[in-house]
Amino acid sequence: MWLWVGKYPRAWQGGTGSAKFGGNYSSNLLPEIEAGAHGCDLVLYLDNDGYVQESGTMNIFAITSEGELVTPGLGTILAGVTRASILRLATAHGLTPVERKFSFDELKRCCISGKIREIFAVGTAAVVNPIIGIKGPDCEFTVSDGLPGRQSLALRDHLLDIQYGRRPDPFDWMVEIPLP
Repeated sequence: MWLWVGKYPRAWQGGTGSAKFGGNYSSNLLPEIEAGAHGCDLVLYLDNDGYVQESGTMNIFAITSEGELVTPGLGTILAGVTRASILRLATAHGLTPVERKFSFDELKRCCISGKIREIFAVGTAAVVNPIIGIKGPDCEFTVSDGLPGRQSLALRDHLLDIQYGRRPDPFDWMVEIPLP
């Protein structure tokens, strides 16, 4: 999946970005059309200061060469269930979860240098979507070798295996609903 870095922020401090609110999704329509016009699948939203927020309607993660699983902190982004699940699964995959602000400039620089090895977006319907490249008005670069990352796919499989009962659920996420 390729991301387009456009000119539209998705949310502002003090706004509704952290709420499951229809207006947060309808405002994605124009930027998504722009992304498609540039051959990209989704938009990478930045705040007004150039810090990474989300991708379309999904939370963003980056895996560093030091084994950190970095995602933007909460405030203007949705505290998604899949986001929280991936943060809980991180240590089982040798990753240290880190929630902090990071700028697009840092993301770009670390992708190009190899410090960031994988980027992926998560959401309820999408589960885990590996990001293989990013384009913008003034840049275009691939993430690592331009293929879906091994750890991203392993996290996806782990979460799906719990959801489908193929793997134990040590977190008590699954609730059996009795049939009438």
